[in-house]
Amino acid sequence: MAVFRLQSEAVRILLAAGADPNYRGSQGDSPLRACVERGDHAMAAMLLRCGATHTLDEFGGLSGMSALGRAASRLDVPMLELLLRAGADPEASDLDRQRARERLPPRDSENKETWDAAAALLAGRSRG
Repeated sequence: MAVFRLQSEAVRILLAAGADPNYRGSQGDSPLRACVERGDHAMAAMLLRCGATHTLDEFGGLSGMSALGRAASRLDVPMLELLLRAGADPEASDLDRQRARERLPPRDSENKETWDAAAALLAGRSRG
């Protein structure tokens, strides 16, 4: 609940006390996916440092997406980088059997540079 209520200090204390960073709620959501949904890079990084890697490639929550798929759908390039560095698999499928690159929104004139950066990351090419 501390993650969902944006209480980063409480999250830090709970993780230091041994709270499971890979917890999954009844809807299949995880603290990591909640951070990705909000674009909370700092809290996502904290969870990953504390071992939230078991939920990296799992899908769940209302969207049925993986953390990487949700970051792709939001064109959140810094989050994509964070998740990929932590070991997220760009080939992992979500509830709808979609990979993260298939969750990218349509490319248009307003998002083409960000879209290209996200697509390159998901294809295994570094940002240039």
